[in-house]
Amino acid sequence: MTLTKPPDKFWQLLVVLLLGLTTTGLVYNHREKEEVKEQLAATQNEWQACLAAGKAMASIMARQWQLAGCKMRKGLLVRNRQGKTVLLDSLVEKYNDQLLVLRFSWRSCQDCQLQEINYIQQLRSSHRAVIIASFETFRDFELYMQTYKVALPAYFLESGKDLLANRVENSSDVYSFITDSTYQMTRVHVGSTSFPQLSQTYYQTILVN
Repeated sequence: MTLTKPPDKFWQLLVVLLLGLTTTGLVYNHREKEEVKEQLAATQNEWQACLAAGKAMASIMARQWQLAGCKMRKGLLVRNRQGKTVLLDSLVEKYNDQLLVLRFSWRSCQDCQLQEINYIQQLRSSHRAVIIASFETFRDFELYMQTYKVALPAYFLESGKDLLANRVENSSDVYSFITDSTYQMTRVHVGSTSFPQLSQTYYQTILVN
């Protein structure tokens, strides 16, 4: 039996086929590598987000621990929205030892301030809450309350005066607490837009119960 030599076209087609298969393999291999890279990048981003959230939560918890057990300064004078000077002691007496105070200054995160105000105002028991805010001038305080249509009772504390008796305040904090006739701060919560659900749950628990 005599073997016939394949025609030249056969070899040409074979070379084209082999080149095609090799190219396809390289393309798929490249795609797989790119997919792996994308998956690794996504995983890394998730880890970085988790780490950032963890650091933010740790910072909030540390600030809450620092404030827990602090006391408000007795005999402190504040001004209501009509400009009348009020003794802070009278607020505690008025709300029958169930006073929730939201404290912030013009230096603190404005989005955090408005988030906390909004969550409190959504609740029926918001009448048990007051704001003590520090601004550079009483006029700034008035404009803020009018601009953001704050319905809560709000009191102006001159910028530079500390609400706390035994600790220097961090003016960047937006925090809430319950107080009574002892002036001690309990159930302290530091608000942050990084954890809105935490704030919402806090006020629902504090003001409903």
